[in-house]
Amino acid sequence: MFVNAALFGRRLQSLDKVAIVPDKRALGLVTHRTPTVFHRIEVREVTGKGTLTRGPSSNRTVNLMPLIETQRDTVNGTWRKSNGELKSDESGPSVIQIPYYPPEEYDYRIVFTRMSGERALAQVMAKGSSQFQFDWSGWDGDVFGFGMIGRLSTKENESTKIRKPLTIGRRYTAEIRVRKDGAQAWLDGDMVTELKTDYSNVSLHELSAIPDKLSLGLVTHRTPTVFHKIEVREVTGKGKVTHLQTSLRK
Repeated sequence: MFVNAALFGRRLQSLDKVAIVPDKRALGLVTHRTPTVFHRIEVREVTGKGTLTRGPSSNRTVNLMPLIETQRDTVNGTWRKSNGELKSDESGPSVIQIPYYPPEEYDYRIVFTRMSGERALAQVMAKGSSQFQFDWSGWDGDVFGFGMIGRLSTKENESTKIRKPLTIGRRYTAEIRVRKDGAQAWLDGDMVTELKTDYSNVSLHELSAIPDKLSLGLVTHRTPTVFHKIEVREVTGKGKVTHLQTSLRK
């Protein structure tokens, strides 16, 4: 195990090349063929004040389900809430806006069961002033991908994966992890695909459009779905709950 001796008050002229970290002013930890559990990592500032190079991580989980009022937040189709769950209909598409502005970095997680149909279910994400989506079992059921990327849809860009369609009647946990340098899609604990981007090249397909360009959303396309959980884990920064006063229905 290599430890930067500067932590113990001794001076090092340079680090071993295997222990190099990109930021020459930052602290770090290294293990070398020795799996280690770190129970606490902290600094006591004695003289002066240190600087966080990333925004503080809140790690707050926000339950979005109680925020949704179907009469107010429905954009298209028919959405209903019962027994703490949200249900979409067979419309193509059914779209609902979620009255929440996500923070700079976050994980957008849904637990859902598709009840019938063979078309897409999509999560709508916001990053700054940009919105984009991820299609789960899109198009003919076998397309999984982010979109739009430039002018390319979810079935024809660098993030697109062709895989077995989601099973009707099966419960899934899907999560989109949005970070400064890109996004990842996870399904039941496994990463499906990722997109490296600064978000200047992403946009939302017109069928998935929601009025508030800073909000999250959900879309189902001819596939009635029950959403058991809808939540965000705030990673960097803090999100904002926003309530619109009028119906969004077209």
